Amino acid sequence: LNGVIDFNSATPRFDLVADIRKANLKELQLTKDSISFRGKLNFNFTSSNIDNFLGTARISDAELLRNDTRLPFDSLVITSGYEGGIKKLTARSNEFDAKVEGDFSITDLPNAFTYFLHKYYPAYVAQPKKMPRNQDIRFDITTYYADEFLLLIDSSMSGISNSHFSGQINLPENIFTLKAD
Repeated sequence: LNGVIDFNSATPRFDLVADIRKANLKELQLTKDSISFRGKLNFNFTSSNIDNFLGTARISDAELLRNDTRLPFDSLVITSGYEGGIKKLTARSNEFDAKVEGDFSITDLPNAFTYFLHKYYPAYVAQPKKMPRNQDIRFDITTYYADEFLLLIDSSMSGISNSHFSGQINLPENIFTLKAD
């Protein structure tokens, strides 16, 4: 690891380059499954939480193993910034491309989805415990071979490989659109 982590401002600055030869995420108590990671990191961003992340985080020459089985992952680039007063977040990997833009809070997105689903399906979806702030978000996500990664989140889920999702959530105007292919 070589670089600077600067806590002298209200929002810390990270400017780092690292070469991780092996990280066992289960032994580090970051995951319950046996997952190991190897790769190079190049971080140049400011952030005190996920919602005010600005800059670039890059993973390259990576290998991700789950229960000693290699997942199809070799790189990830996440960028976030403002263009014309609009927040833009992109994430690109060899297995997906995602773009999110608008006025949004990432930590509040699950509450925003739950809010809309509860509004139209109250018998099936409980009201969120915390009301989301006004979200206005447009998203465009394309997946390639992504089912293996979905298993990291929930072992019972599959079926999103080679898919395209786009849409909008706008709480102030009561708009929720989703197009899935």
